[in-house]
Amino acid sequence: MNYGKIHLSSACVIASCNDHTKTNSCIGKRDPEAIVDVFEVPAVDDKELIFQLFNERFQYLRLYQDSKFDHTNLELHDVVLKFEVTSFYRLDINETFQIPQPLEETKLITPVLSNSLKLTFYIVEICDKSTAEQQNPGMGDILLERDVHDVEFREYINPILKYKKEITYRGCMFQSHVFEFCLNFNKIKVCVLPDQTIAKTFNQGNYALVILIDYFDHFYKFKMKRGDANAILLGDTFDSTIGNCGVSLFLTYIRIESTWKPDFDSCNPMGNIFDLIKKCCKKKPDPTDQDNDEVLDNA
Repeated sequence: MNYGKIHLSSACVIASCNDHTKTNSCIGKRDPEAIVDVFEVPAVDDKELIFQLFNERFQYLRLYQDSKFDHTNLELHDVVLKFEVTSFYRLDINETFQIPQPLEETKLITPVLSNSLKLTFYIVEICDKSTAEQQNPGMGDILLERDVHDVEFREYINPILKYKKEITYRGCMFQSHVFEFCLNFNKIKVCVLPDQTIAKTFNQGNYALVILIDYFDHFYKFKMKRGDANAILLGDTFDSTIGNCGVSLFLTYIRIESTWKPDFDSCNPMGNIFDLIKKCCKKKPDPTDQDNDEVLDNA
C-alpha cells in the first residue's frame, strides 16, 4: 500500500463556508462512527470480470462522487483506492489479442514493446470552481500543454500525491499490477455547494485521481503537432506512420472506499436536534411541521 503525506494548500478555497480549516495530514485510524461508501467493480458476489481498456493517455476520476450526502456540512476523513491493471506482452507486434467487452463485443489490444510504459498516479486538489464542478474536465483543464512526459499542472491544480510505475517486458504474456493508495484528509471540514449539476462539489477539499500514460511519447507529440483532435488516444493498432502505439493495458478490478462524517458542529444545532426528532418519531407528516421548521430555523 502506498501511503501519502498530504500537504493541503491554504489557497485552495473556491467558495465561502463557515469553516476554512486546512491542516497537514497523514494516515491514521479510521473513525468507527464514520460513514464508508464503497464502489467496487466487479462486486464480490459478481462472477463476471471487467476488461476496461486504458485507451487514453489521460484518465481522470473525481473522489467522493458516489457518496449520498444527507447533510450540507461534512468532514472528509479518508479514501482508499485499489486498482488491478493487466498488461499484455508478445515478442511479435502482430500477435494481437481480442479482449471481451460488453454486449458480446471484443476489442483489440497490442503487446507492450521494448519502449517502456510509465504509469503515473496523482491525487490532486482542485482550486478552481468551474473545474471542480466538472465530472470529466478536459486534459487541457488539468495539464499545461497537455504534456504527459514533462508534466506541469495548471496553476489551480495542487498535486498532493505522486506514484510512478514503469512497466517493462518480463516474459509473461499477461502481467498483473496492483496499486493501492490510502489517503487521510484529517477530517477536513467542507460544505456541499448548492445547485449541483454534474459533479458533487465542496467549498474546498475537491480531490481527483489523475492517471497519465507515458508511452511512445514521440508518437503523441507527432499527433499533437499534426493537430490530431484525438491525439490523446493510443490507437487500436501499432502504426508508426500515423503515431499509433496500440492499447496494451486494461483494468480488471477497482475498489474505492470514501469515508466521511456529518459535521454537526458547523450546522445549526437546533436544526440538527429537530432533524433527529423527526427521524426517531417515524410518524406521519404533520401539517404544522412547516411552521415549526420556520420557528426553529429563526431561533
